[in-house]
Amino acid sequence: MANWVQITPNFPPVVCGVGDYSAGLAAALGNLGTGVTTLVANENPISQPGRSLHGARSSRALCDALRDTGARVAIVHFSGYGYAPRGLCHWLVEGLRGWKATQTDARIITIFHEVYATGPIWRTSFWTSHPQRRIARALCEITDRGFVSSGVGSDQLRRIGASLSCDVLAVFSNVGEPAEVTPLSRRSARAVVFGGRGQRAEVYHAIARNPQKTAQLLSNLQIDRLLDIGPRMPLPERIGECPVDALGTLPAEEVSRILVDCRLGLLHYPMDRMTKSGIAAAYFSHGLLTANTGTAGGAASNLKEGVQYSSLDRLVAHCPDLQSVADAGHAWYQQHGVAAAAEIIRNSIA
Repeated sequence: MANWVQITPNFPPVVCGVGDYSAGLAAALGNLGTGVTTLVANENPISQPGRSLHGARSSRALCDALRDTGARVAIVHFSGYGYAPRGLCHWLVEGLRGWKATQTDARIITIFHEVYATGPIWRTSFWTSHPQRRIARALCEITDRGFVSSGVGSDQLRRIGASLSCDVLAVFSNVGEPAEVTPLSRRSARAVVFGGRGQRAEVYHAIARNPQKTAQLLSNLQIDRLLDIGPRMPLPERIGECPVDALGTLPAEEVSRILVDCRLGLLHYPMDRMTKSGIAAAYFSHGLLTANTGTAGGAASNLKEGVQYSSLDRLVAHCPDLQSVADAGHAWYQQHGVAAAAEIIRNSIA
């Protein structure tokens, strides 16, 4: 079995989308005959060969840890804020550079979960954006193969003058991929809002701005209850005539069991970034009708509103064949699940 190493900010059971992604990818690569040792920047890995850097944020510590694994291929899960305050993770790039300099056949695969942050002038992200861009550009210079999770990431890399060409690799579901899904009509009359506090809050804010449209959609699908899954937060008691049940944070297996029996999944996400939404991936993989209450951004290149998912406006005003939309989302996911991602990544290093 080939031995690779991956660097990730966190790892389960720590709640972290990038950590969940790295855990799923390591398992899928293992199924393909590529063993993966995990180096975790901030926490000890659980049930995974590897070690923790315990937040040392030291280029020397990283270089030594990489060399100790004996691996010749390193996967870097890049999201600057996961590695350093304000996303200024110079130590990560310098450690990788040092390791590569001592291994003549070393190869680096970088998955850009984020590239750099932006913001208005009164936000810290405005002032740290330029050093974050320099870090991303430096990482590109030592990377042999790169991936981004959306076309927006590709655009950001082009804007900073990165020479690295990165393919879009959609994120996969972190809560499982059921072998079979049932039609919407045979599921419980439930809708679900799933994710972190901020993501779910955006859904409820959008619902509050469009109460009549939301009520109409829930009525069209004969929804009689809305399930809320994620960290505790203030929630409305009802959406229209539907009571809201707060289920809290649940294990991935339990989330999967609930999703596969729900009809409708609600999220709020920029449309041009839908391929990087783990929530959307979870809904698609479980065969739900996915409704995006967000309207910002243009269409993603291979994931289109009105085809694999739908806006709130379209679902209410145009009454599309809801099962066809759910089926299209599920079919799209079959080409973008964890096994497909692992194979693409493995084959990217010839």
